[in-house]
Amino acid sequence: MVERYAGRVPAEREALLELPGVGRKTANLVLGLGFGIPAICVDTHVHRISNRLGLVKTRTPAWLAKNVHGWPMAGGDRGWERFVDITGNEPGGFGNGFFYLNGQNSDAFLAASKATRGQQVVDQFLQDMPDLFDEVLSVSDFAWSEQPWIKGSFGSPPINGAWMVREWSRPEGQIHLAGDFTSLKTGWVEGAIESGLRAARQIDPDAPAEGSDR
Repeated sequence: MVERYAGRVPAEREALLELPGVGRKTANLVLGLGFGIPAICVDTHVHRISNRLGLVKTRTPAWLAKNVHGWPMAGGDRGWERFVDITGNEPGGFGNGFFYLNGQNSDAFLAASKATRGQQVVDQFLQDMPDLFDEVLSVSDFAWSEQPWIKGSFGSPPINGAWMVREWSRPEGQIHLAGDFTSLKTGWVEGAIESGLRAARQIDPDAPAEGSDR
């Protein structure tokens, strides 16, 4: 960055993506928080918060070439409900995304055969949005209610869940917990930042703030 941009962070997505270690999520985060440019940050772990998912891998992220972005990048009253782009800088230039289903749509999805239900959602989407996907390479699905080790998910502590706050705020030896689900902040980015700062202060209370003169 010093050699190419004279030590200044570029304000263009394409330029940011050329920097080593910078993917689409980081680039959008820099654009949004650093320059006030509208951009959507979608982390590749975001599927944790959904109730039912259909994960899709395509030959290329063809929707990006059509300037289709966002959370979701497509939505409607059909059985596929919402499609979210989670394409990063994976080798091969593939496209990645997931369908986010809730309520009656998720119930209908879970009632269908597990062998075919994911492809059924994709097929319906292709009928409704034939120009957004190119070749679909793989389809898989995930449902919290089918996981024997969890049986559910939550986006914030439930009633009588104050004990969770105490647990995630307290380090266990040298293990410090941070992340968007270890915070009471409602926004994912804000929660990740708040919890990250908390963990950093626990590790080194005297560490100077980024950009300080110390």
